[in-house]
Amino acid sequence: RECKRTQGVSTTDLVGRMLLMTKAHHSNIDEDLDYRKHTDNFGKGPKGHSPWTGVSQFLQTSQKIIQFASGKEPQPGDTIIYVAGAFDLFHIGHVDFLEKVHQLAEKPYIIAGLHFDQEVNRYKGKNYPIMNIHERTLSVLACRYVSEVVIGAPYAVTADLLDHFRV
Repeated sequence: RECKRTQGVSTTDLVGRMLLMTKAHHSNIDEDLDYRKHTDNFGKGPKGHSPWTGVSQFLQTSQKIIQFASGKEPQPGDTIIYVAGAFDLFHIGHVDFLEKVHQLAEKPYIIAGLHFDQEVNRYKGKNYPIMNIHERTLSVLACRYVSEVVIGAPYAVTADLLDHFRV
C-alpha cells in the first residue's frame, strides 16, 4: 500500500539509527564523530549522494502538525480516554492497541500522551527512542483512532492530568 511521503522524513535515516543503535542520535553533542561519520554516508553510493535517500532534515512546524491532526474537539457524550507511552517506530502493535482502546467506548475520544525523548531514555535505555518526539508525534497523529496528542506527557499519570483533559 502506497503512503504519501512526508517532506524531510527519511526511512533511510530511521534504518540507519536502528543499525547504529547509538546513544547520541538525539543529542546535539558534536563529540560523537563516529555517529556523524556514519550518518553522512547514509544514502550515498559509489557515485555520491542520492536525491531519494539520506539523513532526515525534518523540521517540525505547526502547519505540519495541523496537516496530521484531526482538529476535532471532544463533544458532549464522548468518552475521553488517555493512553501514554513512547510509541517509537509506530507499528501494527501500536495500531492494534489503539483500536482496542477505541472499542472500549461508543463515542471514544482518545488522547495519546507521548513522553519526551529524555524520559524514554530513562525507562527504555539510552539507545531509545529511535524516532525523535516530532517524528513520533506525526506518526501517532496519523492513526485514525487518535483524536489528540500530548507532546511531552508526564510519565506519571496524576489526578490533575486526568482532570485537565476531563478523562
